[in-house]
Amino acid sequence: MAFLRSLRCPNCGQKATGISCPWCNYPLMRGRAVKEPREQKRLKKPVQARAKAEPKAKEEARAKAEPKAKEEAREKAEPKAKEEAREKAEPKAKEEARAKAEPKAKEEARAKAKTTKNLYTWAGLGLLVAGSLVFLAAYFVLLLTWLAALGISMLILSFILLALGRTIPKLSPEVSALFLATGINNIAALVEELGIKSKAIYLPSSLTSGGPQVLIPLHFNPLLSPITKAFPQRLIVRYGASSDDIGLLVTTTGTTAVGMLESIPGPISAELESALTFLFRGILGVADRTRVITSENHIEVEIYNSHIENKTAWFHQCLGGPLASVVASVAAEAWNRPVTINQEEHHGGRCSIELEVLGEDI
Repeated sequence: MAFLRSLRCPNCGQKATGISCPWCNYPLMRGRAVKEPREQKRLKKPVQARAKAEPKAKEEARAKAEPKAKEEAREKAEPKAKEEAREKAEPKAKEEARAKAEPKAKEEARAKAKTTKNLYTWAGLGLLVAGSLVFLAAYFVLLLTWLAALGISMLILSFILLALGRTIPKLSPEVSALFLATGINNIAALVEELGIKSKAIYLPSSLTSGGPQVLIPLHFNPLLSPITKAFPQRLIVRYGASSDDIGLLVTTTGTTAVGMLESIPGPISAELESALTFLFRGILGVADRTRVITSENHIEVEIYNSHIENKTAWFHQCLGGPLASVVASVAAEAWNRPVTINQEEHHGGRCSIELEVLGEDI
């Protein structure tokens, strides 16, 4: 029998007979192993091949997809990152550029004004000395009348040059324009950012704690509360009893322009017209003449041959242009009452402004 044939135990290596090893009781397998049916083996092959191929295919697909996904993610992220970086960098760059440009512009303007003044002064002194020598030599020594007249002419020119040297302003027009543009841009940014659409109210100095200023209501209110008390020197003020009666109290070009007048005009068309003409033509040099027509609480002002460029911006709907701002500030001081700009039109070199005087006499 097959189980009596001696076999070597695969566990202990001793020769044994029977169905188990007498030395270690390890079961001894006898006979041929049962072969797996061919059909079952054939069905297993695709499963095994697929099991072997799947990890490799996944790895290859992942290796192919990763660079593409990274590229797409980078393409999507780059514009956004660039935009965010630009938004963060622009204000800082503008501030740095302005901080660098302002001192340089001031220094250049100061040096230019000083150089120009020195040129007039030194030229005047030179002509003064030369003219004196020529006149003395021609009149007392050479006895030449025409040469003495030349010396007198040189003296006259020297006096003119010395006078011109004293009249040159310390700040050049470029620096003044720089300061004006900076202030206007700051107010424009504030008005545009808050989305203010209400008309600004120009107040006389009697309603502020200093010179004439402008009240910009944050909320549109057709029934404006009467203003009877002076506002404190603050940016945000309350001008009425309602919770929405809040506004901004700012300074404009008209505030400074009023301080250039020799005297405040009265609430008469002729006086206001004279003051505006003196201001625009004699001091600022931005227009030739003005014409003022008053009718009850309305004031119409015509400015002829204006030299200021007409630029329409968002904040002009609220504050008006530079000329309208000056006119409204002067009118508020003249009438001693709040004033608003109802309309402003530009036709070539002519500017038409319509004002409305609010409230009662203060």
